[in-house]
Amino acid sequence: MKARGWDKEEPDHVVKSISIESAELLELFQWGSPTVKEIQNNPEKFEELKGELADVLIYSFHLLTLKLLNYCENPTYINPKL
Repeated sequence: MKARGWDKEEPDHVVKSISIESAELLELFQWGSPTVKEIQNNPEKFEELKGELADVLIYSFHLLTLKLLNYCENPTYINPKL
């Protein structure tokens, strides 16, 4: 987190960043629907996909570290919507 300068973010910045990175991930599929095999056989596309997915996951995990979710503060919390 520190290496990318993400260690001092406010919650709204992190949520916005998740949305932005998700859009960048989606952009890789904007003009086509490649199969898993096609992505795996295209090293450049595969690396792009891994990078964008990693950014989404890193920001998501960072959001958890901010203790915004009740689950983080109370591990026994059960989401009634599930």
